[in-house]
Amino acid sequence: MLWRYEDLVGAFGAESVVRYSEADLAGLGLPPQAEQVLTEIGLPSSVGRDYMKLVAPSRFSVAETGQSFLRLYGSYSNDFALNLSTGEVWRVSNSHPAISQSFVNSDIASFAQCISRFTLFLRYLPETRSDEESVEWSRQLEEQVGAIDPRCLTEQDAFFANAVFEVRIGMM
Repeated sequence: MLWRYEDLVGAFGAESVVRYSEADLAGLGLPPQAEQVLTEIGLPSSVGRDYMKLVAPSRFSVAETGQSFLRLYGSYSNDFALNLSTGEVWRVSNSHPAISQSFVNSDIASFAQCISRFTLFLRYLPETRSDEESVEWSRQLEEQVGAIDPRCLTEQDAFFANAVFEVRIGMM
């Protein structure tokens, strides 16, 4: 089931879900699906235990590759960003965006669903657990995100494939 704004508010609370106004997004040249997700569904204000924070959407380009992105979440070293040419969401390095990118999701709607479930997943993931529990938790995450966007688990160095692996071995 795809989550709606009401579902996100139920899971995270209204103060932790951000929807943008059309005025906030004006002039960014977003595809219609991105505008719809950002204005109607929204996104959690942070991912996990403050792993990444939602930022004001802004465009940036990678000169070496000619790619244009819309920054969605940011941390000290990486951003989650929408590739404006392909519609895919990527994790892009702040310091080396041309050479350090990893696939996150096939489109922004899948990203909104996966990142919301991942954020909720991390809320309940015990910091201390047995190896068997880690395997079970990783299986749950893999099932949740894989049902939404199978590609997020199969692309080389994909963010969610790495997250599943890190949960399985107890690093996350």
